[in-house]
Amino acid sequence: MLLVATPLASGAPFRLDGDCIDPALLESGLTAFPENMRVIGSQGSSETEVDLAIGFTVEYMQSYKIVNNTATGEVYVLYQCGSVAPSAAEVPEGAKVFAIPLAGVSVPDATALAFIDALGLSGRIDFVTEYAVNPCMQSLGIGGCNQIAFDTSYGLGNAYYDIAANEEKQAEFDAQIAEVDAVFVYGASDNAKGTSVVASPEPGMLQRAEWIKYVSVFFNMEPEANAIFQGLEQRYETIKTAASMSSTKPLVAFIFYTPPEWGEAISVSFADYKLSLIKAAITAAFPDVPFQYGSFYLKNMSTAPAILKTMLANVEVVVDESFENGIKNSDLSMADFMERFGFTADDVTSLAFLRNENVVRQDGVENPAGYTAWFEAAVTNPDGILLDLARVIADSNPEALANIEENTPAGTHSGFLRVLGKSKPTLIEAQQCPLASCVIPSSEICPFIYKACDGSINHADEEVRCSPSCNQDGPADSPPPPSPPPKDDALALRPFALLAVAAMAFAALLC
Repeated sequence: MLLVATPLASGAPFRLDGDCIDPALLESGLTAFPENMRVIGSQGSSETEVDLAIGFTVEYMQSYKIVNNTATGEVYVLYQCGSVAPSAAEVPEGAKVFAIPLAGVSVPDATALAFIDALGLSGRIDFVTEYAVNPCMQSLGIGGCNQIAFDTSYGLGNAYYDIAANEEKQAEFDAQIAEVDAVFVYGASDNAKGTSVVASPEPGMLQRAEWIKYVSVFFNMEPEANAIFQGLEQRYETIKTAASMSSTKPLVAFIFYTPPEWGEAISVSFADYKLSLIKAAITAAFPDVPFQYGSFYLKNMSTAPAILKTMLANVEVVVDESFENGIKNSDLSMADFMERFGFTADDVTSLAFLRNENVVRQDGVENPAGYTAWFEAAVTNPDGILLDLARVIADSNPEALANIEENTPAGTHSGFLRVLGKSKPTLIEAQQCPLASCVIPSSEICPFIYKACDGSINHADEEVRCSPSCNQDGPADSPPPPSPPPKDDALALRPFALLAVAAMAFAALLC
C-alpha cells in the first residue's frame, strides 16, 4: 500500500514553476539526480549511506529517490515534480510518496526547523513549532502570525491537543494538513504527510548534524547540504584540536531534575552524543559507564541527594539540563540549583563544581516563553556547543583559553551553553524579525537536468545549476541557483538570508 501525500486542490501550497522538470528531458535517458548532485557518503550500487549518521539511507533512481528512515522504519519515495510518479510496483510496501522539492511544509519539530533554515528554505515553511527561538519563526508562529504547527507524530496529532475528542481541533488539523506537502516531526507518524527527523538519538554530535543531508533530499538541496556539513565538520575538528592542547582535563557530568508533577527524580545522563562531546573537549566522563545510551535514575528522593553527591565527588563541571518550572531562566540562581538537587552549604567545600561555580546551563539562547535553542540550533551546531564547553573547561587556564580563541574558525556560532551566575541567557524575540503580511519570500529550486541553448540536454553542476535563459543576440544568461547560507554560516541559528538586516543583528547576538 502506498501512502500518497497529495494535498487538496483548494489548500495546496503554491508551487514555483522553476521547481519542476520538463518531462521530455527524461526521455533522453539521463537521470534527474546525477551523482555530483547527490548526498555524499559511502555508496553501494545506487544506495547511499552517509558518512557518519546511522539513521537513514538514500537510493537514487532515474526520476525518484527512496529514503529509508531506519530510525523509525518509515520509507519515503520522492519523485521529481513534473515527472510521472512511480507505480506501486516500483516502490516498497507502505512507502509514503511525495513530489519534490516540497513547496510548503509544517514544522512542529524544532530540530527539523533548524535544518530547513540552515538550507535557506525558511520561505517554504507555512506552519511552525510554538517552541521556536529563531526570531522569524517566532513571528510566523507565536509572535504574531499564529501559524502554529500541529504535530502528526501520534496518530491524528499530538495528544496535547486531544484532537480526537475535539471536533473543532480536528477540523483545524485537517485544514492545516491540507495546506502543506509534508509535516516534519520527530517520531514515526501514521499520517501520509508525516516525515520524521530523528537526529537527536544519533550517537555522536556530528552524526546528529549530518541529518541536514536527510532533510535536503526532500528539497533537492543535496549539494548545499554536503557543503554545509563539510564546513561544519572541519570547524568541529579544528576546535577539537585546539582544545586538546589544554592540560586541564576535568570530569564532566550531565544531570537533570524532574519536578514532582512529572514524577520527581534526579538523573545522570550517559547519552552517547554527550559522551562524544565530552571526549571531543578533551576532558573525561565517568569511567566504566554501564550504559551505551540512557540515564541513571534516582527516584527515591530521600536517598537521591546523598547518592548523587557520591557520584559527583570528583566531577569538576556539571551541565544542568533541568527545566525550571515557575522560575525564569534569567532569574535562576545557584541557590535554586542547590535546592533542586539537595546540595547544602557544606557541599560547596567538598564538591569542586560548586566550589569553583562550574554549573553550566543549556539555556544560553531562549525566547520570551523560556524555550531554549538547545533542541533547535544546538543539534545543528555541534561546533558551537563544543566551543562553549571547551571555553568552560579552559576558563581557569588562560593560556589554553587563548589558544582556543585564536584557533576558533570563522563561522562558528556559539553561546548555547552558559555558566550559571556568570552570564544571563540571550533573549531572542519576534520583533527582531518582523514579517510583512506574514510572508517569507521563497526562491525556486531548479531541477538537476536542463536543456541548454544549443538544444543539448545537460546535468547541472556547481557552475550551472539552473537552465540558462537564451537570447539570439548574445550569450546565454544563466539564472542564479537557490541561495543557500554561506558555507561559513553552516547550520547557524539565524533569521533567513532574505531578511538581511534582521539576520545580521541576530547573528551578532550569538557571536
